Amino acid sequence: MKKRTPPRVRFFTSGEGPHLTPPLARPDDGRREAVMSEHVYKIVQLVGSSPDSMEDAVQRALARASRTIRNLRWFEVVETRGQVKGGSVAHWQVTLKVGFTLDEDEATDT
Repeated sequence: MKKRTPPRVRFFTSGEGPHLTPPLARPDDGRREAVMSEHVYKIVQLVGSSPDSMEDAVQRALARASRTIRNLRWFEVVETRGQVKGGSVAHWQVTLKVGFTLDEDEATDT
């Protein structure tokens, strides 16, 4: 039985792993085309942890990052690890790449 992802985190899958932003959009005529914007993104790597679940580890990392990083836009799960105690999962650790858009001032600075 497949576990359902909570609605607050929606995963999309690509060859590079699950992430938040869908890589392709389907226009009204049914053709697939890439979703592009004129944003400049910066990427940071975070590690979230939780004794409860992978999803909770992701939520904790994003919640903490959002306190100091503006304009969070997407994330990609890079690695998942866990600690085993007594034959079962005791703790989850999830490594994320997180993308955020730069403020207009930062994007034009060199």
